[in-house]
Amino acid sequence: MRRSRNPYLRTPLLVLVCFSLLVAQSLPVTATADSNHLQASQPLPLSTTDQPAGVIFAALAARSDLIVRGQVSRVHSFWTDNHTMIASDVTIAVRNSLLGAAQNGAAQNHVVVRTAGGYLPAEGLGMLSPHAANFTPGEEVLVVLQKQGGIWEMVDGAAGKFLLQDGVAVNYDLALAQPVDRVLSAMAAAQRLPVLQSQLPRHDHPFGATAVAPATETTPAFAGSLYIKASAESRKWPTPHAGAPYYLNLNTVQVDQANGSSADFRNAVMAAAASWGAVAGVDFKLNYAGTTAATQTGYDGVNEILFMHKGNEERAAAAQVWYTSDATIVEADIWINDDYTWDATGAPAADEVDLQSALLHEFGHWLILGHFTDAKTVMYPRLTTGTLKRELQKQDQIGIRTIYPQ
Repeated sequence: MRRSRNPYLRTPLLVLVCFSLLVAQSLPVTATADSNHLQASQPLPLSTTDQPAGVIFAALAARSDLIVRGQVSRVHSFWTDNHTMIASDVTIAVRNSLLGAAQNGAAQNHVVVRTAGGYLPAEGLGMLSPHAANFTPGEEVLVVLQKQGGIWEMVDGAAGKFLLQDGVAVNYDLALAQPVDRVLSAMAAAQRLPVLQSQLPRHDHPFGATAVAPATETTPAFAGSLYIKASAESRKWPTPHAGAPYYLNLNTVQVDQANGSSADFRNAVMAAAASWGAVAGVDFKLNYAGTTAATQTGYDGVNEILFMHKGNEERAAAAQVWYTSDATIVEADIWINDDYTWDATGAPAADEVDLQSALLHEFGHWLILGHFTDAKTVMYPRLTTGTLKRELQKQDQIGIRTIYPQ
């Protein structure tokens, strides 16, 4: 008999593996001006396959307290209080406010947003959190925000950031691009707000749902991938013969239940790591090095994978990557959300996430691979619960082979 399952995971779900994983219902879901019913305990419906992009944008807006369009003017990075993580305060000069500026205490001319990750020039050390939004001064952005403990944060991390270029809003976390006016209209509809003419771009752009082409062996820039910005900066593990040892803590009560023994869980992680190094023509290996007693991720010089309770609104898993001033990766960690129901037997139930499939994606982020728009690929940002996605596809293989060729 299976263990009692998470009450939020009763039906097949879509898991956003961005840079990390966020659960969303795969059954038809609507989020319109008349259905602003998403509760705090309900994840967002973020499927570009099962739902139109307008529904995705409306769902983001339905959870927001503030939506602004503006230009990034400053990024200030710092250690968090426990000195294990880097965070950044991002100042955005507001051009337009679609929602909430006055009633939510945002200054009329700017807003400060906190996000995970950043770079400390004095120490020559940076942290990339692929599930979090990354910002660069000078960018024009549309950000969907909520207030947590008096601090403005992104709704669903990187999913709440749209980079605006030539009338197109690109969302790297969702692996899609849409005309800015379409995004604004959908968000305004969710909040029952008019879209001001001044908020719309002055010209249209001929892009549809996505604005990228398929990758081929001759496209080193990975034209088929919507990468987080850090991916283009050539961060990588030391070469030649790139790779790293990693340590695992199976600190979860879910092991040795009907959804897998300790050996099953360990083997699922090891198989996911080994898959990337097994690609033909690749000079890269991730090697299992044993166990760790760590119960939280953070900069300690050790590559660790462990379980943490993150809540049902958070992603199901996420990678964090540390790098130096010369773009060399020096550490990477993965936390697995213990508030989700995991399976390591190879036969997940409809409401369970397959551990090997999820970790295969997260290890891809250790390589600084971003998200592909092809739903068949491992680096596509969504994974349906109850299914297996354990085979690297052509674009996945091209990605690692281009970064770490033999």
